[in-house]
Amino acid sequence: MKNEKITLQTLANELGVSKVAISKALNGKSGVSDTLRQNATQLAQKLGYPLSVNIPVPEEFETKKIMIVMHEHSFRNESFTYPNLYGEMTKKFNIADQYHHELYLINSDQIHSGTFPFNSQHWDGCFIIGELPVPYVQLIQKTIPSTVLIDFSVPSLSIDSVETENYRASYQLTSWLIEQNHRKLIFVTDTNETRSSKDRYFGFLSSLDQADLLPSSIDSVKLNWEQDVTIDLNHLPDAFVCSNDRTAMILTNHLLKHNIAVPDHVTVVGFDDTAYSTMLDPAITTMQVDLSEMAKEAMKLLEDRFKQPDLSPQTRLLFPHLLERQSHADRSR
Repeated sequence: MKNEKITLQTLANELGVSKVAISKALNGKSGVSDTLRQNATQLAQKLGYPLSVNIPVPEEFETKKIMIVMHEHSFRNESFTYPNLYGEMTKKFNIADQYHHELYLINSDQIHSGTFPFNSQHWDGCFIIGELPVPYVQLIQKTIPSTVLIDFSVPSLSIDSVETENYRASYQLTSWLIEQNHRKLIFVTDTNETRSSKDRYFGFLSSLDQADLLPSSIDSVKLNWEQDVTIDLNHLPDAFVCSNDRTAMILTNHLLKHNIAVPDHVTVVGFDDTAYSTMLDPAITTMQVDLSEMAKEAMKLLEDRFKQPDLSPQTRLLFPHLLERQSHADRSR
């Protein structure tokens, strides 16, 4: 090692920690233990790494303060998607130890008044998980330019985003059912209509149109409910295509209570692969959204924005994959 140049990476490799941790230890920064600070200093002296009172800290080693924002309804929503997505984001932060993050839940009053639940301290970046009104997104972006939208986008704004390719995935799911000889299909959604559910609905319609099935099913394609299920059980379709797993679970439970077998009498499919898809017997066939990959891509977008603030706005689209379970029947056999 005498002939090698001693760098922060050398010290990091010797102690089995990251360069960020070594930099913090040698510069008296918070976020590392006293033991690591002592070991890093001793190793630096032993290997001849230059120590001084003020060792320059590369910009990428500085701890950045990141805010995660979502509507309180989204965080407490029974679909589990956004709490699980927040959990995946937390895992990514724990791996990349140069970030400090905090979660803020926004309520409707704050949105209407244009106020924040956080103080005026400096933030380096922001993730917005789940759809918020455009004016409020603009307000956040004006305060924190390095903002990334997760699971939605705002075409009218120059802003980074990562989201599910809902339209194409719903088209694929519906086309797959049509290939299995399902001819009458009904799209079912709940009353909480988001852009994601609308994109899934339009993908569904496009697939029907492509198969020349649209004219015979347009009148009964879409149903809404909160608690009560209002479906004519005497005139069932071949398949219900649901906008999410919770809707699929509620519908399946309703059908089973009325002695309508799934999938023997009717197919039910969902979307997202949340816990709701496996709560009943039969488990629900669904389109699986990879939340870990979504969190990973969101982190990449923010890091790219830090490195190149003038970079053109980036959009990452993630395609779900079909997860076959027991709630569908192949009618082509």
